[in-house]
Amino acid sequence: MDEFECVKCGGVNTDKAASCCGCGWPLTADAWKASPRPLRRISLDTNCVNAKQAHADINQLEQWAREGRIVLERSGTFLAELKGQRRIEKAALIPQHLTVWALGVAGQSELGVTTMLGGPDVHDEVRSVMFPTTATLNNNQNADIDHLRGHVRTGGDAFVTLDEDDFIRDGKRMELQRRGIWIFTPPEITQFLTELYGWNA
Repeated sequence: MDEFECVKCGGVNTDKAASCCGCGWPLTADAWKASPRPLRRISLDTNCVNAKQAHADINQLEQWAREGRIVLERSGTFLAELKGQRRIEKAALIPQHLTVWALGVAGQSELGVTTMLGGPDVHDEVRSVMFPTTATLNNNQNADIDHLRGHVRTGGDAFVTLDEDDFIRDGKRMELQRRGIWIFTPPEITQFLTELYGWNA
């Protein structure tokens, strides 16, 4: 039976665990139903910039964000990937992840309203799952890792993407989920939240 470290607390869990043994973080869909923690903070991948309001499920997420039910966020490297003025302007309206700091790192010793103590740096773990056979990563692959790394380090609950090749296929999503990293497509997250909380989509 394989064992995995929880990205929230470092607790070691088997691949059969429903929730983390250390912090109770949900590792299965059913565990969310019993969890006292709401699924609230959602990080968006760059392909989820909905500049033309053409994607119904992203429209729904944006509506729930306006109503205060969820918070949509983006990584610090998000804007650098985008092209097209309309998409950049829309993306700039999405709140950025808070800046993280680390204990014992020069220049990062003070907490402020826009900073937080960062969670684990999961760069190597995420890379080994997403691009296990790639010797040298291209810019897009590095950006994918940075988005997910920022999501984990700032304590996000779910990461939403339309990029199924890099985040979902070939068992990647399951491997990430075992570690406590939740990946959804927009239709999946709207359905999941509707079933979890009884919200009207």
